[in-house]
Formats: sequence, C-alpha cells, structure tokens
Amino acid sequence: MQIVAPSALRRPAGGRAQSGSRTSSASLVALVGLWVVVIAVQALRLVRSYGRLRDVIHRSVPVSDEDAAVVPQLASAVGLPRVPRIRESAEIDAPQVVGLRRPIVLVPSRSRTVLSADDRMMALCHELMHIRRRDLALGWVPALAERRRGSLARADGRPDKGRRGNGQRAPRLRRERHPSRAATAN
Repeated sequence: MQIVAPSALRRPAGGRAQSGSRTSSASLVALVGLWVVVIAVQALRLVRSYGRLRDVIHRSVPVSDEDAAVVPQLASAVGLPRVPRIRESAEIDAPQVVGLRRPIVLVPSRSRTVLSADDRMMALCHELMHIRRRDLALGWVPALAERRRGSLARADGRPDKGRRGNGQRAPRLRRERHPSRAATAN
C-alpha cells in the first residue's frame, strides 16, 4: 500500500481549465484549417468551371440569321437597354445566360431541330428576362445554398415549388410568343 501526501491529491488552481483551454484552442485551429481547405477547394473548382465555361463560349457560334433578326425586337419588348449576344453551342443541353457585365445567351444547337420557331423565341424571351431581372447578379446566394444542400434538398422527391420558372407566368408568355404579337398582347 502506498501512502500519498494530501498535497499531491490537490489540483493546481485552474489546472483543468488550462488543459480544456488547450483542447478548445487546438479544436478551433483545426476547424479554421479545415474551413480554409474547403474554401480553397471550392475556389479551385470555381476557377476550373469558369475556364470550361469560357471554352464553351469560345467554341460557340452565332445563331441563325432568322433567330438573330428577332432578338432586337425581343430585347426591346422585355425592356432591355442593350441587345445581348446570342450564341449556339452543341455542348449545352438547355438555354442559359452567361456573364454579368456583357451577358451572352447560349442556346443548344439542337434547339433548331427540336423546337419550333415560336418555341425558340419563347426560350430566348425567357433568357432575356433573366438578364432584365439581373438573376445572375442577384441569384448567386440561393444557387450556392442549393449547391451546398446538394441532392438532399429534394431527397423526398417533391418538386421545389419555391423556384422561379414553375409555370405561373406561362399564360402571359404564350400570348407574347412572337414579337409581332407582343405589342397587342396587353
């Protein structure tokens, strides 16, 4: 049997707090380090995506003369001060707007064979409305949130009813499919 002096059983004042403090400091440093790594990885992915997008834009071609002739009328009908460039790409599956300062509307090449002329004009008008509403500039926060949530956001299989483009504006846009009808629609 070993006898221990009572002074050896006493803890120094604040002894536990010091070791807990060291542990929380190390945890904080590890957490901040992990955060920096995640931010760096996301920044790298963003730069790579931007490079791929620029390549798609450079490989795209101007739209047909028929579609290009209607774009100034559509831009004026939706209230755009400048007519954006409209380009075709075989590398995309859906129309999209690219760029904040000088937006470009990219349309899939196959839209010429899949969509009627009225449907192409409707799609162009839809993309021009994204430019008018400045969706690219104002929509990055929800887009980042959706990307962070990933597939868990719709894991239950229900559609996201809060998103734009849910068909609520479709009746009005159908009346305005063609620029010649846009002036008489209201």
